Amino acid sequence: MALDAFTNMIQMQNPSESNIKSYYRKRKWLTLAQQVRNGIRKHLWIPVAYRFRTHIYLDTYSTKIVAVQAGLPSFVAGSPFSKENFPPGKNEDFINYHGAAASASLAGGILSRAEVKKVLAQQFRDIDQVTNDGGTATVGLTMYPVYANMGGTIKPYVYQNAGDWAWFGGRMVSALVKYNLIEEARKALKPMVDRVVEHGMFYEWWSVLNGQPKGSKNFRGSAGVLTKAIRDLQAANITLMVFKSESVADIE
Repeated sequence: MALDAFTNMIQMQNPSESNIKSYYRKRKWLTLAQQVRNGIRKHLWIPVAYRFRTHIYLDTYSTKIVAVQAGLPSFVAGSPFSKENFPPGKNEDFINYHGAAASASLAGGILSRAEVKKVLAQQFRDIDQVTNDGGTATVGLTMYPVYANMGGTIKPYVYQNAGDWAWFGGRMVSALVKYNLIEEARKALKPMVDRVVEHGMFYEWWSVLNGQPKGSKNFRGSAGVLTKAIRDLQAANITLMVFKSESVADIE
């Protein structure tokens, strides 16, 4: 839910001129984007924890309505995940969803610069915890801690259950550049680029347990976001160099 909301908001706040020719139609989409942004802050953002909740579950009354609309005999209310996935007294809000934070930061207008720094600090703490447990991770870590039992084949630290995806990590780097957090962006990008260079391929995701690549060897999503992150950093460095040069000239 969180990732879909962020993706839709990005599309709405950057309407295509070829599809939206009139001023009023463009204003309509920009207004809707702000409404989505406000809704994300209200329903998904947890301000005291500096993280996003990724699911909002329907109660019993709402599920009856949804079941009728979908033509189903019934619809299960609440979370499908058992309590064993969380510490006593905790629920899914306890999990830090890195991918959601990366998408929200990149969308812009949802988080302040100070909040993005807080979010990043939490991500680095999660990475440190993985490292202390004998693993290796980057800001591409999808979430932490993991679901102990998601059911099916998705085991802990597999795929989206705390796998390490440049698909998300690259977005976070671009977001950091957007908020002028250049050194933080460089620090976040380096390990993701290093492993691509080492293995010579843009793998889909990486195991945090042993640092080995997984999935497709030519994952275009990974190649795309990392290329954009590098270009964003390059552009930011050029701008910074020009700014410093002008400042020196002014002083002289």
